[in-house]
Amino acid sequence: MLPIKFVVNVLIISLFEIAGQLFVKTYYEQENRKLYMFFLGWLMYLGVVFFLFRAYSQGNFAITNAFWNAVTTVTVALIGWFYYKEKLNTAEIIGVSFVVGGLIIIGAFSDGGEKGEKS
Repeated sequence: MLPIKFVVNVLIISLFEIAGQLFVKTYYEQENRKLYMFFLGWLMYLGVVFFLFRAYSQGNFAITNAFWNAVTTVTVALIGWFYYKEKLNTAEIIGVSFVVGGLIIIGAFSDGGEKGEKS
């Protein structure tokens, strides 16, 4: 089982990344682009770096990135589907389902890796 502090840090990383993506997408889609939306997106990625640093002190590189990317992938797919009314085809739904399965496996059977341990 993943340590709770590790999970919280990775979830915070995902929230900052998702917020950054939403700000940049909003900037991109605006007819009269407001530059502050772009800079808010950039600022959110500074939060990603800060909490990524913290997560690396609690878990190994591979598990940190796999968990972070999986959470972000699933959440962005759901936001795209519900908020932006983007369509997902069958292959994309199956792919996101595999990502969810990977999250469940990592969450249930990983300890996040031993800090500093190299194989």
